[in-house]
Amino acid sequence: MVQYLQVEDRKHLVRDASTSAIINNDIEGLTKAQALARKAYEEKQRIIRLEEKVNKQEQTLEEIKQLLLKALEK
Repeated sequence: MVQYLQVEDRKHLVRDASTSAIINNDIEGLTKAQALARKAYEEKQRIIRLEEKVNKQEQTLEEIKQLLLKALEK
């Protein structure tokens, strides 16, 4: 049977008596951290999509510019 000892002055930390490992049992904090990480990942993906869109628009504008220049040369 695993025995945990409360870490002094640390509400969410316990020590495994057999391995001396410190364990954080703050489920609410973990859930909040995961939500923040998920939000940051989603924001990063949104920015990547927007950058790709802008790059495609720039390519399209460059193609239009080249076509216009060709048409003016004739």
